[in-house]
Amino acid sequence: MQTTEIATSNKKNQEKTLIGYVMESMGGVLFGVELIDKTLSFASMAFKNNNFYQKSIKILRGMSPVVITGHKVYTSVQSYKEQQKQLYARQKRATTILRLMKLENLEEYDLDYYDFNIGKEIIRWIMHSPKTESFRIVEFFNSEFEVVAPNSFEKGELYILIEADNNKFMIEADLSTLNHQIYITSCKLHTISRCEKTNELKIKIFSEFIKSFNIIDNVIEMDSKGLQTRPRMKFDYNVYQFDVDSLKKEIENAVDKKKKRGYILIGPPGVGKSTVIIKLEKELPQIPIVYISSSASVFREDIENTFNFLRSINPCVCIWEDLDGYCLESKQDKLFGEFIEQIDSLKHHECIILIATMNEPQLVHGSLINRRGRFDKVFFIDYPKSEAEIISVMKNAFMKETNKPFPFESIGNEIIETIISYNFSHADICEIILNLFINNYEISLENIKHSVYEIISSMEAIKQCSTPKVSYNKQRSNDDDD
Repeated sequence: MQTTEIATSNKKNQEKTLIGYVMESMGGVLFGVELIDKTLSFASMAFKNNNFYQKSIKILRGMSPVVITGHKVYTSVQSYKEQQKQLYARQKRATTILRLMKLENLEEYDLDYYDFNIGKEIIRWIMHSPKTESFRIVEFFNSEFEVVAPNSFEKGELYILIEADNNKFMIEADLSTLNHQIYITSCKLHTISRCEKTNELKIKIFSEFIKSFNIIDNVIEMDSKGLQTRPRMKFDYNVYQFDVDSLKKEIENAVDKKKKRGYILIGPPGVGKSTVIIKLEKELPQIPIVYISSSASVFREDIENTFNFLRSINPCVCIWEDLDGYCLESKQDKLFGEFIEQIDSLKHHECIILIATMNEPQLVHGSLINRRGRFDKVFFIDYPKSEAEIISVMKNAFMKETNKPFPFESIGNEIIETIISYNFSHADICEIILNLFINNYEISLENIKHSVYEIISSMEAIKQCSTPKVSYNKQRSNDDDD
């Protein structure tokens, strides 16, 4: 979102007194005069035989228009002064920022500012004045525009002057500190009006940050707050219903041959699509992995920025979880058009591996998911169907809770058949174990069975609400005529 720094506000300030606010809401000065006149007329009738009150009412009737008008004039003057004060403060700040950018003929420039959510990790990284190639960190200032040392800065507005491609930019980050941890409550970018390099600057900053990023131990996450990182997740059990090793090998071959590829994992919620992704995290340590949150790509320019960032760090694996939540159902939607355009614009030598997950593929237009070159392969992941897979999930869930091995190699045919017949997902199987610990149940086959039937009770409760069941059609839809 863009705002001109020195533009005046067109919003009328509300009256600062209760009386003024009520008068303004009910019709202004004329309403006030009329209301008092009617009140005094009623009082005059009530005290018509009292000369003292009659004279007093006459005086009040003559003074009330003057008093009310005077009050209105006073509050309007105060409002104007406050507005001018705020305008002057904005103009002064804008002029100061332009001066710090060392621009000549300041009167020729207006200053714009934009929301510039790049993430608290990026801000903290910039505060350490790293060596960069595509942009230069010039100086740091506090809210009074005094030069400060960023490493000692803890709270308030921090201004960071940056130079890139012969353009000057001022990042404004509002910092707060809690338990010696720095948090960013807001981040904006100030630049001269009509500067077209703001999006490019964000990509440059992200790309420079990645150069110092440990991709072997960490992954990247992008959302509406900017760019964050987290450690790669540990994964200690096998995925039986999907051949992760085969997909891993294909991705490695594509990277070696510098080819782009696209894959989709489809299945009901909780069956293990995200588990497959986490497994790939561990199996592909040499390749940058970027997760894209649906909140990060609400606007068309955000999708373009995301793909430009992916181009800047290729080869990489980009994970679009819950792609069916991106409003990609209609070809007429502008967001759909931008998404298709960005995927189609990827060159084969731009080695970007796209992996999307979906619960309801019918919410995504077939021309996206059934067109090779966009998404080349689609995999259906079903509910667990074997004892080996069920036991494996239980072992991992038990290990997370106790740091000890699961005490059973088998839990009996009755429990296994019940789990399979009721289409328990990975999440349901994990809940079997978690339910034992939440309720302090003894770890026994009888209590495992009891936990299974508690989950079935939850399933039956949902059915009582007549919730429509989503069907997962593995067949190719008829709308892939694109």
